[in-house]
Amino acid sequence: MTDEYQDSNAVQELILSLVSSDKNRFMVGDVKQSIYSFRLADPDIFAEKYNTYLIEKDADNERIDMFKNFRSRGEILNCINFFFMQLMQKDLGGISYDKNAMLYIGADFPEYIGEADAGGAVEVDCVFTDVADDEDEDIESLSGIEKEMNFVADRINGLMYGKDRLEVYDGKLEDYRALRYSDIAIVMRNMTHGADFIEVLRQKCIPATADANAVFLETTEVMIALSFLRVIDNSRQDIPLASVLRSPVYGFTADELLTVRLESKCEDYWDSVVFYAENGANSTIKQRLLSFIKQLNKWRDISVECTINELIWSVYTDTGFYDLVGVMPDGKARQANLLKLVKKASDYDSLSFKGLFDFIRYIEKINKNNVTMDSEASGETGDSVKLMTIHKSKGLEFPVVFLSGTATKFNKRDLNSNVVIHKKLGIGSEYTDMDIRVKYNTVPRVVITEAALHDLISEEIRILYVAMTRAKEKLIITGNAKYSKTRIARWDMFNGRKEVELPSFEITRADNYLDWIMMSLSRHRSGEKICEFSDTLPKNTGNGVFDYDADFEVNFIYEKSEMPEVKQDDIFTQINSEEDAEFLREQINARLSWEYPYTKETEIPGSVTVSDIKKIRGEKYPYTVKTPKFYSDKKGLSAAEIGTAVHKVIEHMDFNRRYEYSDIEELIEKCADLGLLTEQEKKAVSIKKIELFAQSHLYKRIMSADAVYKEEAFTIAISPEDIYNLQEYGNIDESVILHGRIDCYFIENGEAVLLDYKTDYFDEEEKLSEKYAVQMELYTKAVERVTGIRVKECYIYSISAGKTIRIKQY
Repeated sequence: MTDEYQDSNAVQELILSLVSSDKNRFMVGDVKQSIYSFRLADPDIFAEKYNTYLIEKDADNERIDMFKNFRSRGEILNCINFFFMQLMQKDLGGISYDKNAMLYIGADFPEYIGEADAGGAVEVDCVFTDVADDEDEDIESLSGIEKEMNFVADRINGLMYGKDRLEVYDGKLEDYRALRYSDIAIVMRNMTHGADFIEVLRQKCIPATADANAVFLETTEVMIALSFLRVIDNSRQDIPLASVLRSPVYGFTADELLTVRLESKCEDYWDSVVFYAENGANSTIKQRLLSFIKQLNKWRDISVECTINELIWSVYTDTGFYDLVGVMPDGKARQANLLKLVKKASDYDSLSFKGLFDFIRYIEKINKNNVTMDSEASGETGDSVKLMTIHKSKGLEFPVVFLSGTATKFNKRDLNSNVVIHKKLGIGSEYTDMDIRVKYNTVPRVVITEAALHDLISEEIRILYVAMTRAKEKLIITGNAKYSKTRIARWDMFNGRKEVELPSFEITRADNYLDWIMMSLSRHRSGEKICEFSDTLPKNTGNGVFDYDADFEVNFIYEKSEMPEVKQDDIFTQINSEEDAEFLREQINARLSWEYPYTKETEIPGSVTVSDIKKIRGEKYPYTVKTPKFYSDKKGLSAAEIGTAVHKVIEHMDFNRRYEYSDIEELIEKCADLGLLTEQEKKAVSIKKIELFAQSHLYKRIMSADAVYKEEAFTIAISPEDIYNLQEYGNIDESVILHGRIDCYFIENGEAVLLDYKTDYFDEEEKLSEKYAVQMELYTKAVERVTGIRVKECYIYSISAGKTIRIKQY
């Protein structure tokens, strides 16, 4: 017998077929729950047998359908059937969701007689957030996710203690009892926001646990503990240092941390802390910093002499951090997380690796690679809400299930990669034209991408099915979405459709579960609130969808700050005198006409190149593009392209040797062999002009120089005044990063000489000197700041004229 047959892969099926005959195999499974494609599970293996085996007793290949569900209430089963008779199809999900695939109630829930609630309609709660326009309506909003988390937390408290308090049936007691936290599970597609969810629940005094490394390592208490370890290892890490100081242990406010930075004026925040501890004006802050530094020095000594386990316990006990988290909301779970970190340190101490630095890297690798840590859940495993992924929930059941984060977009990153793989169609890749360095899509890749998308959506439908079937008595579906006309039109687009199933093309186009759910609900009598956005009502087309025997409670939550509308007359009617009214008008006008005083600062770029500065100072650049290859082969290279080729040759000259005509000719051939020059560029380079440079007096100075530097890249900080060359920017205390590359500079008698090669044609030397004066000025500042050597001369060497031109300012 093979259980969970829907999760078999091709290799397993081959092995089973070789060790058995056609008549001695018994396979149990549900293709609707095949959700492990990442483990190479192939639902087509099950579907092929499901569609070919006969529902006839004693048939050679007999199929036995098990209809009844002994887990959930009828209200939940009816709603599941309603959704999946529209979404799950033979070519999209692996099975046609007909009467043979539907769920029928098999569990017995006695009639509830009490003051609370039991069971009830399936809830669909959508938290709406504002949106500026339709273009960004699919962008996932962090504030929307946070609002959804808060809504779920409030809803849990309502089910536990509110007016809509819930009781659940306990099979062991054979009676109804009050709902417990452990009866509730929150299932999500992934745990991207799991740590945030846990924190929100705890802030609402709801004990919560999650069996996931990411959640454990991203809980507030563990992140603070790791920040302590990072600061002990290296105190010059600003973010961990600020985290420790801002933690409840030391309790520094943001204003106090800012005071420490402003009064010290040090670049590193650690230097600011040390400076203020010695010279600070505020004695309270000063004393707290001294206490912190004293403890830090103690922990550093411990980190050298003791194990990581002992170091962490020292931090916990010296700061009282372990006891402190114990009195916070869900304190036992927080302490359990801190103990888990200690256990991890103890396990690490038993390895051959030693040292705090390596332990921190060890934890970071665990987090990055999502390595399974301990089997123990992070936090208390008793009476607490369980937060888990849908995959983790498979095989489990809970009286109350929140299916949350339904607006999270499907992960389609694999479909956008250069190479797409499909289990049947093979490999499809983009085509890259190496000559012009352009990528093109290909027909095989398009076909395979469509097939892979089809498989992905089929699996997502099955994953949604698994999520909904976890609930025994109450199913609450939540999601957050930005309100937009485009989204509403998508939800309401099939209201009035005669066919029961939704078009597979539109199901595939959808990006999340919430869209599927709303598209289906807009066709049901309970979907009035969805259709109201389009000024319509659900339409009864007689196909059984409108009046299907399922009960839904659809709610839209508008989480936005709504200011009461106040008219101008209402304000001024409260003013007793004309003098007060005039004062109020002045205040209103002053606020409405206020201008930001630092407008100039907002115009300053964060980083610039030398060319950017030349443009800022008004130099005009001609708009040029590279000559297309098909045109350049016939008409020849442009002057700019020839200049670039000449520059490449000079760049590869050895300035310690002399060059004759034949030497330069040989160098050009070598550059062409290395692929630095095309055949056309090689022919266009003037050997004679490069020979003139090699015979110049300037070249002889370079040969006899103390040191020569070519193609030197630099990055320095300059002031806005250096960029704009205007006094109005002189008082702005900001720095701008300047990037550039100097053709050549050499050291002569302890001073530097700058050189830049140019291929421009010119009429007067003075004009060329003026044109490049700004560039040489910036290069001079770069060399002097980076090397500390004074620049005594700056030269432009004109390749076209064979002349050395000195910049007059130097």
